[in-house]
Amino acid sequence: MLGYMKIFGMLILPLLLALVACDGASDKGTGTVNTINLSDWERKMHVTFPAGTRTLGLRVAPGMDDAAYLKVSMPVQAWGKFLEESPVDSQDLDNAKRFFLGDDNDWWDPGKPAKLPTAQATLPNGSVINLGVDLSGVTEATVYLMWYER
Repeated sequence: MLGYMKIFGMLILPLLLALVACDGASDKGTGTVNTINLSDWERKMHVTFPAGTRTLGLRVAPGMDDAAYLKVSMPVQAWGKFLEESPVDSQDLDNAKRFFLGDDNDWWDPGKPAKLPTAQATLPNGSVINLGVDLSGVTEATVYLMWYER
């Protein structure tokens, strides 16, 4: 009987854990837009969202290296200060770097804007933030934030 338990522990248990981990990494959002607390993400992403920021979507992909995709809109006049206070160097923003944001998936659509200057920064805790901005709107900037652990 003890031999079967060892086999179960060595073969079946890791398989079950892998299946559970894959299920948690789905592309479903973490809840409705109204339930997203931006202050939680400010701490994690080392940014400060200006007044008037609206959440357009959030997807969390848990795993060995957690990742989160957050899309927000903010008043276009607040964009400059937001960027200045972020860990991203404004000189690094480049439309050719939009690949840092990954593929389109429902509301997460970094491939849609004609121009999406994007940059990457390493955060003090070793995680990474990818940031892209669509400034084609007259009154609002759409900001794509992709955060992940390494």
